[in-house]
Amino acid sequence: MASFRKTQGRFRRELLKRCACCELCGMAVEPLLVASHIIPWSVADEHQRQDPDNGLLLCVTHDALFDKGFITFEDDGRILISEMFPRQEWQRLSIDETMHLSHIPRNKAYMRLHRANIFKTSSR
Repeated sequence: MASFRKTQGRFRRELLKRCACCELCGMAVEPLLVASHIIPWSVADEHQRQDPDNGLLLCVTHDALFDKGFITFEDDGRILISEMFPRQEWQRLSIDETMHLSHIPRNKAYMRLHRANIFKTSSR
């Protein structure tokens, strides 16, 4: 457990250095920012768990949407919103189709895997 916390702490610090706010909406209340793994911790290898390019710093709301596969991002950082997520909820959760990440991870393969395996589509 100590190794997990140490790795998670280092990962979060690296993401905070890159951007001390939600990389999607700009919210900057640090206790409400989550160091989110693009490829989830549960399936990532050791390198991926520590690689800042496998991470996004997101507010709790956008982290939950990302983690559950309701949003993901194109290689250029543009948001994709799942057709499985009710459009009438978008405004409540502060998402719209014009949003994009302020920082685009260098390793595009991570986001491609998120789009292919976690993002909710009607075919899955």
